[in-house]
Amino acid sequence: MRIQVKAHARSRRESVVKQADGSFKVDVKAPPSDGEANAAICKLLAEYFHDFFSLCEMSFCEYGWHKKIIKRS
Repeated sequence: MRIQVKAHARSRRESVVKQADGSFKVDVKAPPSDGEANAAICKLLAEYFHDFFSLCEMSFCEYGWHKKIIKRS
C-alpha cells in the first residue's frame, strides 16, 4: 500500500485529512528533528486506518513536506 502525504510538523493539532487528489494531509505536534515527526506520522496513520503502520517506511523526500509512505506487509 502506497500513500502520498503532505506533512505538517509542529502543528497545534494532530489530524489526517484526505485530499481531493487522493493524497493525505497529516498534521503532527512532533518537531521535525531526529525523525520524531516521521514516527508520529506513522503512528497517526495507524490510528486513521485502524492498521499496523509501525513497519511503514518513508521513501522519496523523506526530509521534506511531501512524503511517500509504503506499508510493508
